[in-house]
Amino acid sequence: MNVPTSHKLRFVVFLAICVSACGSGGRTINWKQEVRLEDGRLIVLERESKQGPHDPLLNIRMELAQRFAFTVPASGERIQWEIPKGLLPAMLDFEGDVPYLVLHAYTVADYNNWDCPNPPWLVYRYEHKEWNRLPLEQLPARFKHKNLLPAAEVLKKLDNRSAGVLVSVRELEQYWKQFPFPEQARVISREKVSPIGHGCHESVLIRLGRQSEIDTRR
Repeated sequence: MNVPTSHKLRFVVFLAICVSACGSGGRTINWKQEVRLEDGRLIVLERESKQGPHDPLLNIRMELAQRFAFTVPASGERIQWEIPKGLLPAMLDFEGDVPYLVLHAYTVADYNNWDCPNPPWLVYRYEHKEWNRLPLEQLPARFKHKNLLPAAEVLKKLDNRSAGVLVSVRELEQYWKQFPFPEQARVISREKVSPIGHGCHESVLIRLGRQSEIDTRR
């Protein structure tokens, strides 16, 4: 994803304005989503989205915080978690009874705050009652496609704020069809990217000893 520098700067400025104003005009939406797992099973993910005030110019609400809850199909264990700040969910699936979650940075500023992951994904695995971050290499190879809506904002059905609104698998498919290249948009790619092209600051790569990834292409 190549984003012009001017767009990145405007987005970061907007984020700062929105966060400062989150106490005015914000809202919380409680909703549910059907999730199709890689093996074909369906589970229901209970979700909560805390959003900032509506911006009339950009016609969006920034996602300030998200929580989710679900039941592990095999064991019946109930799991709840607040998604780390600055991340949006992309995929949830299971290796046996073990849940895996794939996320990505929300804004350019968040990408930098999370040390510009390359490939641009963050992977978590739930074990011993907690979520632990893993290298992308430890994500099972069969997990290849996104199956989660990133935020309540992207589906206008949720604007009515009715508690418990269910987003079906079919509606998720319809959401993905909005993109010019839906299959590419849905893939959890293991390929390296240009962090600079994603908005990473050179200083972050230098601090991390990743100078070889510095690329001025946009």
